[in-house]
Amino acid sequence: MRILDFLADNAGFLAALAALALALIGTADVLSMLFLNAPIVGTVEFSSVLLVCVLFLGMAEAVKGGDNISVDILLNALPPRWRQRVTLFNGFCTLVFFAMLTYLSWKLALHSLDKGDVMGGAINFKLWPFKLVAACGASLALIALIARLLPPSSNHESE
Repeated sequence: MRILDFLADNAGFLAALAALALALIGTADVLSMLFLNAPIVGTVEFSSVLLVCVLFLGMAEAVKGGDNISVDILLNALPPRWRQRVTLFNGFCTLVFFAMLTYLSWKLALHSLDKGDVMGGAINFKLWPFKLVAACGASLALIALIARLLPPSSNHESE
């Protein structure tokens, strides 16, 4: 569990850095257009791959902390037995979604690596590194979800 916490926290930190870079690049591009009447070449391309990093690297930390979106007002209105059933069903659906996302992300990343995908534009970016980041982020989020859904271990030392 400590390794998962370490990986999820550091992935979240990298996602935050990517978000900061995205904001700085966007700001610099706007200022460049405003004052120099010249956009920064490759801003759109680089921003799109950074957005992938923000999303996929941030997922594991969000899943680990249970920070996903939920409608608590409806859930809290249910009797405890139904609340438990809905929570279990929600966990199952989320698990299926993350499993599919992880599988398809790896399939896409490996295909991209094999083809040597490049994003054409003002600057050509190799896409496979960013697709690999997405696949790793999805995998880490899936592992974090499984860890969160499993009941706590009962291996506590007696006092």
